[in-house]
Amino acid sequence: MNPNTLTSRLLNHRSRETAQPLILLAISAGLFILSAGNINLRGMTDIGLIVVLPPAIYAALLLLTFSFIWSLHHSEERFFILLMHCILLIIILHGITVPVEEVPRFNVTWRHVGLVDYMLRNQAINPRIDAYFNWPSFFVLSAFVMEIMGLKDPIQLAFWPSVFNSLLYLGPLLLILRAVTNNKKLIWYGLWLFYLANWIGQDYFAPQALNFFLYITILGILLWSFKGTQAIPWMERLFSFINPRVVLSETQEQRALLRGKNTARRQRLVGLLVIILTMLFSVASHQLTPFAILISVAVLSIFNQISARGLGYILTIMIAVWLGYMAVTYMQARTDVLLANVGRVDQAISANVTERISGSPGHDIIVRLRLAQTLVFWGLAFLGGIRRVLKNYFDLIPVLLAFPPFVLLMLQFYGGEMILRVYFFTLPFMIFFVSGLVYTDFPQKYIRWQPWLAGLLSLTLIATFYFSRYGNEKIDQFTAKEVEAVTHLYKIAETGSLLGAPSPHYPIKFAGYELYSVKFYEDAVLAGDVTALVTAMEEKQARASFFTVTTSQESYFYLFYNFPPAKWQEFEDKMVASGRFERIYTNEDARIYKLLQAP
Repeated sequence: MNPNTLTSRLLNHRSRETAQPLILLAISAGLFILSAGNINLRGMTDIGLIVVLPPAIYAALLLLTFSFIWSLHHSEERFFILLMHCILLIIILHGITVPVEEVPRFNVTWRHVGLVDYMLRNQAINPRIDAYFNWPSFFVLSAFVMEIMGLKDPIQLAFWPSVFNSLLYLGPLLLILRAVTNNKKLIWYGLWLFYLANWIGQDYFAPQALNFFLYITILGILLWSFKGTQAIPWMERLFSFINPRVVLSETQEQRALLRGKNTARRQRLVGLLVIILTMLFSVASHQLTPFAILISVAVLSIFNQISARGLGYILTIMIAVWLGYMAVTYMQARTDVLLANVGRVDQAISANVTERISGSPGHDIIVRLRLAQTLVFWGLAFLGGIRRVLKNYFDLIPVLLAFPPFVLLMLQFYGGEMILRVYFFTLPFMIFFVSGLVYTDFPQKYIRWQPWLAGLLSLTLIATFYFSRYGNEKIDQFTAKEVEAVTHLYKIAETGSLLGAPSPHYPIKFAGYELYSVKFYEDAVLAGDVTALVTAMEEKQARASFFTVTTSQESYFYLFYNFPPAKWQEFEDKMVASGRFERIYTNEDARIYKLLQAP
């Protein structure tokens, strides 16, 4: 055969391998863009976003999944193509609400915006105002970013964090997976699974989203640059850049060898400094993540899997100093409560699992589906681990890092959210074993089933993702009318006023963070007791008192307490009939009442 003909065929074959997935990528992106504009959030029910998604979204994901699995098994130039698939998956799954939401989602987002606003106005922090100010680094960084970008309103930072943070996770996750295996299919499919299985929703504008990035970055650097059983002497680590032997070497080979060793030492020194600075920022920005880092580093050190074993001591000192001095205001008020929860696993499970199974029929389905999905995914990871052992793979590092987050469940309830955080912290290592279930040494006669298994698992996770991730979307997303109502409230309320509401599930505290008292009165509303509401609001003895009701709060009461929407009109009519409340503002999604003086 003519060599030119052979070369031409090879080039054509490679061109087709590259072109086919890129065409499918473009079609998937086009379907997503065309269908995203047809999502009507007001049509959601108590099972969330799933009921208003156009079929084209699923068609886009089906094509994307087929293209990814095909590229994983056929494409030689994998990195760019597979990375583009993961990026588009992030946009479709984790950025689905961005094109259609009127304002940023999650009530906590608006609270965080208010903290940034406080820092910009006062150029200072006050630990006595809020617990967040005892760990202020994230908000200081956000204010700094606003200054250098010339942004005027902190809310401009809150629209894209879900996509931005998910993209940030790509690098450290690849670093971790590449440090524990050379199987490229296992690596990329594990990365793909992370975004399919990450329904937790902890990637919004919040300290924990950035701290998860810091957590996996530290572990990635440790596993890539410091994996080994031989401890590094402190003097060699700190002063390895001074190596006169390179100059005194007699032969060129010796000089090259020593120069290479010296370069490796310098790289490890840079890595060590990055880890220490990252630890310091984490300690100063979040209550929970430093303990997750500490437990993971300690386990790796105890089992001699990293050479930088002194990091655990450094991080312990950082945490102790921060809690003892910088967060002393918080610790003085909460130490007894924090210590009382240590070791009470039964109550932690009750707060994180049992108490969440309640509310409307749709919400009950969502909670049970989330629990089932969590347990099934962990079960698949366990089976993947067993399979790897049977195939003579001893994956000690992923095993060691998969279990430390469960220790956190013994330390704190974390407002009933600890099980979510545990799942999130274990996910980078669970995906390794779930991916290993599919991509670990299949017998040759069964090798053709690998892409089918990978595709089936992917489609199953896609089918449940929108339920699990966006099952509470009816209370997580807000409308422009709700923001308009609260903005009006800030304009008319005097400094020192009480801003009351049935629950915190509405956009509040994004302005004048320290100027108003914000309180919530769930019990009085659930009991339908206007007198109890008046009594509780008068206890604050505020200059003026207001009570705001929004559609997102109505949804919250229905989802979590099965409180019928019809009861709201009845309760608000009783408020007006009592003679103690006057409706002073109303729009399609919100009503504001003012508490009047007693006759």
